[in-house]
Amino acid sequence: MEVESSGSKVLVVGAGPTGLIMAATLQRFGIDFEIIDKKDGLTDTSKGLSLNVSTQIVLYLLNLAEHVGVNGQKIRKLNLVHEKDRVMSVDFRKLSGDRYLITQPQSATEAEIYHCLQCRGVEVQWSSALQSIDECASGYFVNIVKNGSEVIKGPYRYVIGCEGKKSLVREKIGALMESKQYSHYFLLADFKVKNTIDNDEVNYIESGGDFFIIVPLSNNICRVVMVTDVKPSSEYALGNALKNLVNSYYDKDIIVSEAVWTSSAQIYLSVADKIQLNRLFICGDSFHLVSPIGGTGMNMGIQDAFNLGCKIAAVINGIQDESILHKYQTERLSVVKETCAKVDVTTRMIFDKIFRDENSGFFVPDITKRNLFKKIYPESYSGLSLRYPMNSPVEINEQYKNQYVGCLFENTNIFYSGPFKEKLLKPILIFNVDESSDFSAVQNMVSLVRAFIDAKYSSVFHLINIGNSSEIFTGFINFPIDCNLPVGTFTLLTCEGIIEFMCDIESGGLLLAYIECMYVKTSGMLSSVGVGV
Repeated sequence: MEVESSGSKVLVVGAGPTGLIMAATLQRFGIDFEIIDKKDGLTDTSKGLSLNVSTQIVLYLLNLAEHVGVNGQKIRKLNLVHEKDRVMSVDFRKLSGDRYLITQPQSATEAEIYHCLQCRGVEVQWSSALQSIDECASGYFVNIVKNGSEVIKGPYRYVIGCEGKKSLVREKIGALMESKQYSHYFLLADFKVKNTIDNDEVNYIESGGDFFIIVPLSNNICRVVMVTDVKPSSEYALGNALKNLVNSYYDKDIIVSEAVWTSSAQIYLSVADKIQLNRLFICGDSFHLVSPIGGTGMNMGIQDAFNLGCKIAAVINGIQDESILHKYQTERLSVVKETCAKVDVTTRMIFDKIFRDENSGFFVPDITKRNLFKKIYPESYSGLSLRYPMNSPVEINEQYKNQYVGCLFENTNIFYSGPFKEKLLKPILIFNVDESSDFSAVQNMVSLVRAFIDAKYSSVFHLINIGNSSEIFTGFINFPIDCNLPVGTFTLLTCEGIIEFMCDIESGGLLLAYIECMYVKTSGMLSSVGVGV
């Protein structure tokens, strides 16, 4: 058995969308890592296909947006159709800005991210299957079967499992999957279609006792998803059943090819009860498996990876204390459980065929008339409704009660630019104040905060005053002057695009106390308080 010493601090297990985004995040921050996968190359299956708005934000922050999803289909509306009547729509045009989902096969998403990583000098170690993980004083040694030969590698400071539902890292953490099984199957197939359906709208159709979904992809390809009680006897039977169903509904040959990809699976929902043990973590399908309704699975995995990757990078680069890693479990478990609960409700509604209920004709159209729902549904499906719980170490102090915000910053035009090799992806401290004002109390507090940051945290944050039109923004930030933040406030925006802390200018002392608590540096070295869970 060969023993190899690794100079990398992080091992990423699994090179699907989640693992590749983890790699892109670590690489963006300049972290040494290795990524392995038991497969011999990229997947050629369609699987997950939706890139929601919050995932698009991640792609922008990682300088991937110009390369990933650019050939996909832009979806601006989701329609709920009963027979031939549309009873409800989720319209992303109701959100601020030009918002949409991007749909494309998972294989395309993986290939595009992988190509970007290759251009940046990152290579996946294919045909490398993780066999065991052993903890030692300096981290973790792993046993890998690589191209048929056993290799022991390490030590790694962190090991991140992105290897899917059969996760060895999850097993090592001791996490249990809390599952809900349904007695139904999803049948999925991709077809070539005529250019006669709206290519920027997804239709959820209930007709004649059947429920199916039509999702446009690029190049006149569409995904058809059907709910059934019986698993099909063959892929051929599956493809024919879906093709006939769609053509019958439209009374013409919308689908003009045999299925180019098919899949079927019993529907279930599983979430791990914990996702961290010391310096072991899990993300993506290793953490959660959900119904494809709403297209949340791959998006949640990408958000997991970016959230954790930013935190690990901040620790390794000495920006934050290692205790920040506790927030990954608190934040992501909360968000994933809430998302899965919504998916479960939607899935059960489909199974129960509530749209044929005698009251549905009254209920569904009624809620679509409410402005509240017109915003809630687009925010939910786009990922913009993401809210993290308050869990900072300072929250025990009552004065911080409403200061920690924990939500996605809605104005997504705050994007980092600059060469990928730079490590300057940092939190942003935003001032929204006119510094030419004569109001001395405001000026004194702004000066105090600036002096404090310059003295102790000049390398940690980007400082920007959006209220001073004379200030010129240069370097690695492309920041709009007209961003939507309250006048007279400090806002701390994390690398993940989350509003971490917000307060008015007069309460700047609270901000400074928060920064002292959450961003710990001692003589340039990490001051760790441990990470045992």
